[in-house]
Amino acid sequence: MRRSALLLALVLVPACGGGPSKRDQIDAFTDSVRRVQQATVLSNAQMAGDSTTETKAKLKAELEGAISQSAVVTDPVLASLHPELPQQYRTLLLPALHLRLESLKSAGAEDGLTRQLEWQKQLGAWGEWYDAHVDALRQKLR
Repeated sequence: MRRSALLLALVLVPACGGGPSKRDQIDAFTDSVRRVQQATVLSNAQMAGDSTTETKAKLKAELEGAISQSAVVTDPVLASLHPELPQQYRTLLLPALHLRLESLKSAGAEDGLTRQLEWQKQLGAWGEWYDAHVDALRQKLR
């Protein structure tokens, strides 16, 4: 009994320690950005009239995936890519994604236009920051 408990501890302790590696976190960050870009394409298609159930489902999946991936990334890892990235990522991009997902789920709500303007403004600000710093980020991601 003691031996199996010791073996279990030896297996579990390394698995519990430290969380995701820096590489895993960077991969999660890049995947979240890729998902945001795909969600933007789908959102633009939706606004241009492609409001099928399939498009909405794909958009929802991309938003949820980006939000999920963002939970893997720590601020120190983001800061290692760019000193302003943690603030921009956490205060512009993620709130915009949550608002977009919320507006998608509550389509037709009375305050829908207000919500839409909020997420568009935040996502636009993120896009401007990202576009201005994408070359520096790419250098760090290599």
